[in-house]
Amino acid sequence: MGVDVFIKKSYLNYTPLQSSYGFAHIGRVGSVLMTLSVTVERFFAVAYPLEEKNLKMALIVFSVSGSVLYNLPRFFELETKVMGKEVVVHPVSGDNITVWRRLDSLSLTC
Repeated sequence: MGVDVFIKKSYLNYTPLQSSYGFAHIGRVGSVLMTLSVTVERFFAVAYPLEEKNLKMALIVFSVSGSVLYNLPRFFELETKVMGKEVVVHPVSGDNITVWRRLDSLSLTC
């Protein structure tokens, strides 16, 4: 009986809700960075029309890697706890999460 409870609790430590929260933010930031990449590419096409530029791959790599790296902490912001027969998902309270949220709010206001 004790082993069953341990397996159920360890399985419930990471739910699909936690991963979908992180992937949703990756998509949101990725779309913003891709829009910025299109803007940069159009600028160079208008400002320097006769020069050959190979920026497309670099801009795509920057957008994808930037959105993934920026949102990695989002996968660890939620925590699941088993309370009786219910599974409760709530934000993790901790110093490193608080520091990340402060840095995140600073980057949005600047």
